[in-house]
Amino acid sequence: MARSKKSEVVSNESVTSNQEDTTMTQTTQTTAQLIADALAGKLEEAQIAQVMSMLSGDRTGGGAVATVSGGGSGTHSLKLGNNYMVETVTKYFIGELVSITDCDLVLASAAWVADTGRYHEAVMNCKFPNNAEIEPYKDRVIVNRKSIVAVVPWDGALPRKAQ
Repeated sequence: MARSKKSEVVSNESVTSNQEDTTMTQTTQTTAQLIADALAGKLEEAQIAQVMSMLSGDRTGGGAVATVSGGGSGTHSLKLGNNYMVETVTKYFIGELVSITDCDLVLASAAWVADTGRYHEAVMNCKFPNNAEIEPYKDRVIVNRKSIVAVVPWDGALPRKAQ
């Protein structure tokens, strides 16, 4: 009985290995076709960006690629030049989004918000209570994208004075 289970495991591993080989072959063929189409001038800019992304090691499968200031690529819902409050796993940051990279967001006219007061009131009214603890940066702060929990559009003035 132990022998048949072992042969079943080996058989399943062989099937998985064959499926992976088939997928790799299809991916290689697709990539080769995309490169040929790019060289022949048959692709639009977004498709060429997808090919470049694949060649650079990005295996996300493509989709819409939006290249933004700072070299970041990928899809996202943020717009450069807009103000945002960024919630990370430990802190809040507020500022104007000036760059998005694969690893981080850069906020200008930025501040660390230690205390939002009632969160709901802060995000709905885009202002903090007078006793909120806010510490502005000299100008910019770089926020690691992996630490981000939420990003909220901020239509109010950016706080530039410590309180």
